Amino acid sequence: MSEQDRRGNEHLDEMTCLLYVEGQLDHARAQEVSSHTEHCPGCRTLLHALERESRLLKRAMFEDEEPLPARLAVVPGRSARSLQWVWAVAFGLAATGVYALYTGYIEPWMQQLEQAGFGGTNLLGLLIFQGAFKKGWQSMLSLLEVLAMLTLGGFLIVLLRRRLRRGSALAMVLGGLCAAVMLPATASATETRRGDYVEVKQGETVKGDIFLFCHRARVDGTVDGDVFVFSQDVNVGGHVKGDVIGFSQSVRISGQVDGNIRTFANNMTITGNVAKKVLAFTQVMAGWGAIF
Repeated sequence: MSEQDRRGNEHLDEMTCLLYVEGQLDHARAQEVSSHTEHCPGCRTLLHALERESRLLKRAMFEDEEPLPARLAVVPGRSARSLQWVWAVAFGLAATGVYALYTGYIEPWMQQLEQAGFGGTNLLGLLIFQGAFKKGWQSMLSLLEVLAMLTLGGFLIVLLRRRLRRGSALAMVLGGLCAAVMLPATASATETRRGDYVEVKQGETVKGDIFLFCHRARVDGTVDGDVFVFSQDVNVGGHVKGDVIGFSQSVRISGQVDGNIRTFANNMTITGNVAKKVLAFTQVMAGWGAIF
């Protein structure tokens, strides 16, 4: 039996059929495969199946516009999403650290300059408005300071984004430094109170900051730190040695606030004393107290 007859009686292997479909066989061998499949149903079926599979793979490759899908470009074992929380924590700490840096160092320095007559608001008023600045502009200046810091922070993030994309360790260092700046010199206790009606009674002293989550809030005692209040109605008649930061429908300040007041409210009334600045986003504001 000749070699050609022996090949004609045997089935073709899958690799030979695949090379035939891809056009990689020499002309003589391709003629043998074509002649064999004419009288061999099994090999003909295999050849058609491989041809359909080849067309399917080519169609899938041409339909995908990406040279390499993003899910396949990631090195196995290292997920890009696993590092996103690192950047979220780092930039969150960075934002908190910038705020703490401003309130803890820059703002007191500006206040000392203001007491000497060369503070930020007075100096800006002297240079631009020739001393025509009034206290009503101070809230606008505070807002501009915040917007300037946010703009600067966003610019730095965009600028360093590509350079630090792979520096997860550097992100952790950045977060650690900002956390160190954020921490106060002496740790103070933080207290949280919730309920329909929450109050700091007269004669009561809160050693540190306090968070109030309620329907109505009243502060008649002494708070050594800041007051953060989320309530429909707020009345501060005691002594707050820090800042009052509130989100409320109605805010009344009839006591003493040694720090700043920053509120978002529908209406606000000040009959007490505020040692520093008042930044209020409100529809109605009334006051006959003292703002230093």
